Amino acid sequence: MNELEQVLTVYGCDFSGAKNPEGKILIASGSLAGSSFTVNQVYSCEDRLDLYHNIQTSGAPWGMDFPFSIPKYYLESQYASSWDRFIQGAYEDTREQFK
Repeated sequence: MNELEQVLTVYGCDFSGAKNPEGKILIASGSLAGSSFTVNQVYSCEDRLDLYHNIQTSGAPWGMDFPFSIPKYYLESQYASSWDRFIQGAYEDTREQFK
C-alpha cells in the first residue's frame, strides 16, 4: 500500500432483533484502503443501547440494516416532525434519555 493512501475504518450493522435483540444485533468493522475493503472483526451487541453507544463513540462512518421505521407520532411528539431535529435530539440525549 502506498504510504499516502489513507486507511478508513468503516462499520456496518445488521439489526435482526425484534422485541428481544439479544444476540441479533451484529456489527462488522473493517478497513477501507483505496478500493480494497477488509473485514477485521464481527461481533454482537447485547442491546440497542450498546449499538447506540458504539455508533456515537466510533467517529467513523456506519452502514445500517434494520427492519423498522420511526413511528410518525414519535416524530411529532418528540422532535416536531423534523428528521433533522430527530437526529439532533438523538445526539443530544444521554444514553439513559435515549433509552
